[in-house]
Amino acid sequence: MPFYFTVPKSCRFGTIPMYKSLMFGHLKSGSWRPGKPQVTRPGGLAVVAEEPLQFPEIPLPAQVAATGAKLFDISRAVPRVGLNPTMFSKGPPGGHGHKVPRNVSALHAGKNKRKTWWSASLKYKFMLESEIDPMDPVVRRLRDTAIDIFNDYYAAYKGVLSSERFTLAICNQYKDRKHQINWHDDRQKYYEEEMAEDAEDAEDAEDAEDAEDAEDAEDAEDAEDAEGDALGKTWVASYTEYPRSGRAGKCRFQMRIGGETVDVPLGDKTLLVFDGAIKHRVMPTPARSNFTERLNVTFRTPKQNSKLMNEVAYANASRYYGFPTELKVPADFDCAKRETVAAPFREYCSRHKRPLTETVDDLTSDQRRFKRNRLLGSERYAQATLELAEMVAGRSSRARSNSPEY
Repeated sequence: MPFYFTVPKSCRFGTIPMYKSLMFGHLKSGSWRPGKPQVTRPGGLAVVAEEPLQFPEIPLPAQVAATGAKLFDISRAVPRVGLNPTMFSKGPPGGHGHKVPRNVSALHAGKNKRKTWWSASLKYKFMLESEIDPMDPVVRRLRDTAIDIFNDYYAAYKGVLSSERFTLAICNQYKDRKHQINWHDDRQKYYEEEMAEDAEDAEDAEDAEDAEDAEDAEDAEDAEDAEGDALGKTWVASYTEYPRSGRAGKCRFQMRIGGETVDVPLGDKTLLVFDGAIKHRVMPTPARSNFTERLNVTFRTPKQNSKLMNEVAYANASRYYGFPTELKVPADFDCAKRETVAAPFREYCSRHKRPLTETVDDLTSDQRRFKRNRLLGSERYAQATLELAEMVAGRSSRARSNSPEY
């Protein structure tokens, strides 16, 4: 008599030892895949696949819903243990020596630690080497869920492979009522912008391009509106969890839409998918309001068709939220400034018992700037060559150009 057990359709066998041990020895490779109703193999084992997990959609304020944002209850997909609070670090220097006003970390979808480099050219000229850790199993599970939801509800956006989507996770812990994040948006030149690839959007973009050359002022105005609608979106998936009570406190998450500030209630174990071009923030909690610790993981997609911009995406996250490993200053760097720059990084690494290497570069500031600009110039040249090849092939890249602007 065959033995039955059930698994979710979205299950990844490699992450569940029980399923893995039962499967090997009974099922040959490739004999089962999510979505198959039932498979029986010699040895007496039958696998019955459940229907895919359904994630109820939670209503959003009308202004937010009109932007294409959606909020989902994903509690069924979240492991009972939840997020690990120890993965958040307190008071990182934030890339320029200013402490971040919340506990944070940055994770990536690879298997090993990833080193990044950031050259600061603002107040002080130095190079920071940092590292970010790979996602732990819980965060990977959340990423898989976010990808599944995106594929189901945003099927028109197919510019990025699922394996390359949401590979960067920015983690925030709002443990104190004073913790906050200021107004910002996530539409950056190093994140993917995706166009809806259906026929209607392509037609709208073509009509907008034709009308742009029209002499009639009304047509030109309509063209501007249509072209704005056809711009790509930088999709972000943001997970919220309240580890202590499981009930939402006053998280004070807000969006700015059409000049109006809109409160967006976020429940426990919910996933908000929205366009990163929308400005948003988390306000500190007033003293008279109920406060509940909130954990947040925001998944973003670094640009895929530019190696430089892909590296910049991880480096930007790592300089703010990763662990610094080395400070390298130019040969002509002032010693007093060096102490000012290094102090917050030394304190942070000492508090977390992490080593920090400090070195003096062989190059001066001007020599290093020349080298950096030469590298950036090479990237621009490669992108221009790609665009020229597309034009020769007769394919217009106007609507989905990802050429970085420096």
